[in-house]
Amino acid sequence: ALALGCVHAQLGASLCTPHLPQSVALLHTLARDSHDAVRESAIHALFLIADSAGGAFDTHIRPTMSLVTSLLLTDSAAGADQPDGVRRAAMRLVRATLGAISPELSRSASE
Repeated sequence: ALALGCVHAQLGASLCTPHLPQSVALLHTLARDSHDAVRESAIHALFLIADSAGGAFDTHIRPTMSLVTSLLLTDSAAGADQPDGVRRAAMRLVRATLGAISPELSRSASE
């Protein structure tokens, strides 16, 4: 999962845009895995993709935000806490999706 995010981040939006739907779908599936390490890696890879894709990530914002909400709320409702790494990766992903919506929002969120 992490390697996929790194490839997207290194190649940039212009080269990776054709592969974006498949990559995001795969990482969404991996983010629902029961193993925390897999989940954290997939969420971090989604962050890398969202951060590097910018506006090309627009169509994936709603499903990604639903995924993050689902992951964080499902475990909370069950009485289990997300590991810190998963929580941090989820917050980075939220910040990157804000950047895909508007770069101004991303800058103000990091200040």
